[in-house]
Amino acid sequence: DAPPAALDYLAKLVGSADVRIGTLVVRQNSLTDVRGTARLDRGRITLDETSAAVYGGTGRLSGTVDLTDPRAGRLDLQLVLSDARAERYFAAATVPGRFTRLANALNGGLDATVSLQGALDDTLGLDLRTLTSVGEVALRDARLTGLPLQAQLVSLLDAPQLDTMTFKDLLQPFRIENGRLTVDKLEVQAGPIGIRASGWQNLAGELSAHLDLTLPPEYAQGLRRQLPAQMADLLLDAQGTALELPVAVSGTADAPSVRLDTDGLATLARSRAEAKLSRETDKLKQQAIEEASRNLQDLLKAPTDSAAAGADSTGPQTLEDVGKSLLDRLKKKGGGG
Repeated sequence: DAPPAALDYLAKLVGSADVRIGTLVVRQNSLTDVRGTARLDRGRITLDETSAAVYGGTGRLSGTVDLTDPRAGRLDLQLVLSDARAERYFAAATVPGRFTRLANALNGGLDATVSLQGALDDTLGLDLRTLTSVGEVALRDARLTGLPLQAQLVSLLDAPQLDTMTFKDLLQPFRIENGRLTVDKLEVQAGPIGIRASGWQNLAGELSAHLDLTLPPEYAQGLRRQLPAQMADLLLDAQGTALELPVAVSGTADAPSVRLDTDGLATLARSRAEAKLSRETDKLKQQAIEEASRNLQDLLKAPTDSAAAGADSTGPQTLEDVGKSLLDRLKKKGGGG
């Protein structure tokens, strides 16, 4: 933490400085080979593409830290990480560590682009309640193990393979507004199970999320016990197709509540019922058309009874004769009606 006298001195400086630091430790974040240029303007510090080795990879930092009023400091920075280690990043970095609880659960290669804007507290640390951030995180050959949400999904689905989730590549945008992390359309393939998710989590760890799970058919029997019989028949199709299951998540990140989304299930069941009714209706229509076509072909065949054989054949029949003959045959086929 900088003493007040140092900040008073900083407010008098104008100019630029080349930065070369072998090892720099900032709030438990260890950076080595720090290089860059800092421009000073009476308490306003501008960083131009400062680079360092950090989190097992390379980081580049640019932007401004405004300390013209040390009691109301602000920052506006952009961080670009390349070839870092996810486990080190989520364990040491304040922002992702506090919001995601991934410190001991996720490992793998990581690239990230993150913007940070917010106020500084009286220790010159970032006040997370004022934080605004947008960015994206890319993971490579990553593994997620031991997250409380995973344990709840394992119990709900009787799916022990979800204890460890692996994914080759994942690119995920995110945003943070006033201390709340929001993720839209997260998509993960964990073995045979597909997960699409969206939701939010705040600084206290409270969360609310919706998951759409795509499951292989062999999960049908275990899920059937949790659903009303009619709904199960509609949702758990035994034709070898994938199962779809909406799930609601609430509570806290450390002890989440995971349950089947009854509203989502009702909507999905209604959609399945309407689709099934439409298929049956189309099938009946097709059968009726085929039957009518066969009847019409029978009616249009040349007459074989003696009355028809004795009909006037001295000349071609007129359209009126053809119509009268067809009507006579229709009457006979319909019982004279």
